[in-house]
Amino acid sequence: MHSTPLSSFIVLASAVAPALASAANDSLVTDINFISQHWGQISTYMSNPADAFGVQWVGLPAGCQVEQAHTLQRHAQRFPTSYIDDGVLTEAFAQKVVDFRANHSSSFSGPLSFLNSYKYQMNESYLTGIGARTEFSLGVDFWNRYGRILYNVSAGQVSYNPDYANGTARPKPVLRTTSQSRIRESQINWALGFFGPTYETVPVPKLTDYTDGDFFDLVVIPEGGTENNTLASYDSCFNDDLTGIGDLGDQDVFTYIPRYLKNATARLQQYAPADFKFTYNNTYAVQLLCAYGMYIVS
Repeated sequence: MHSTPLSSFIVLASAVAPALASAANDSLVTDINFISQHWGQISTYMSNPADAFGVQWVGLPAGCQVEQAHTLQRHAQRFPTSYIDDGVLTEAFAQKVVDFRANHSSSFSGPLSFLNSYKYQMNESYLTGIGARTEFSLGVDFWNRYGRILYNVSAGQVSYNPDYANGTARPKPVLRTTSQSRIRESQINWALGFFGPTYETVPVPKLTDYTDGDFFDLVVIPEGGTENNTLASYDSCFNDDLTGIGDLGDQDVFTYIPRYLKNATARLQQYAPADFKFTYNNTYAVQLLCAYGMYIVS
């Protein structure tokens, strides 16, 4: 299986990236950490600074105790979906490259030289391994930031305890998810991080209790039916299935792509063989491939 080095994605990202440069420096941005914050719905979650929105005092005031803690989050890094402006474009571009290589001897150069041996490796819609890692880390972070305060942990306690100090059972926290694979898998990995099986004095290889068992109540809301699914708006709003309404944003993408990727397409074309024509949609597909490549091979 061919793997593309991270450095290739960084160079490619800088070649594709439009005007993200500062006013003081009109060169292309090469900082992948900065670039990855501008990938729209594909960008990963990033916390605001503690003083965002003018908040001056953060943390728990002396003498106060947290009574409840709630978190609402999206699934973590995923493979492309089957939407026309997502996986359909990436798969079509990958096939275009394969077909070109099969019928031409000329090759790509510079930051596009990886296309000379590129193999499309992505699945569709599912959570990636890096996404699972992200969810686990978010679960650990939520335990450290809120769980320790909420459950008033004792000195030296490093993980959740389902029982009070007197041995009686605590009320179970509730986790909700939909039945869709990448969302359910996100919940599983988040729970593994929050409830802390890695901290047990005696290792527990069977992780059932930490993902769907004694430590919490799990509510799985099915998708695809007529239920009032508060975690899947596309199930609750039936206009989502109507052409011209549910796909309005997807169609607007194709109006916007030529406007912001004209210059980027010209930059990529100079590294392509003369008989390989980059379209605006191809350039957008390359942007997607760069983002998804970061979330699959890191």
